[in-house]
Amino acid sequence: MWALHSSRGLPWHRVVGAKGEIKLKGESGLEQRLRLEAEGVSFLGSRVNMERHEHTFGRRPAARKGARR
Repeated sequence: MWALHSSRGLPWHRVVGAKGEIKLKGESGLEQRLRLEAEGVSFLGSRVNMERHEHTFGRRPAARKGARR
């Protein structure tokens, strides 16, 4: 979280805790929820509907023979 506090222009409101929990308290948590809802994110109670909105990372492409990293 420290990286989000010290950065400018990052979409901080898209970072949620385990199982879609908004970790911020008070007005900051409400602002986060409102921003997510404005982007079309749905909630199940007080948590983001992770089944619908969770990002899954694809497999990394295999390195080609002789290619440098």
